[in-house]
Amino acid sequence: MSANPRVANALEVAAAPSPPRLVGGPAGQAGSSAALARLTSAMAELKTIAIQPLLQQAVAALRADDWKTGEKFAQKALERDERSGFAWYLMGIARERAGDFRS
Repeated sequence: MSANPRVANALEVAAAPSPPRLVGGPAGQAGSSAALARLTSAMAELKTIAIQPLLQQAVAALRADDWKTGEKFAQKALERDERSGFAWYLMGIARERAGDFRS
């Protein structure tokens, strides 16, 4: 018994996977304001994690009254994340203790 070619073709088309549908425009939700805000937040967290060892070394140096080394590690942290409040705070402590009030 031979199959009807039209029926066989219709079955192949029906069985073929359909392309994925995009939701929220051509880029989906990836380009939305909320998605970009989440990415920005995640990047800030990554920077914080990346500079944590530098901040710990700065604190250890300041505890040992080594202001120059404390400032050096705070500066390295600021080079990686210029918006780190902790690094700026440690930099201020190091400079104050070193007597550097002008810069």
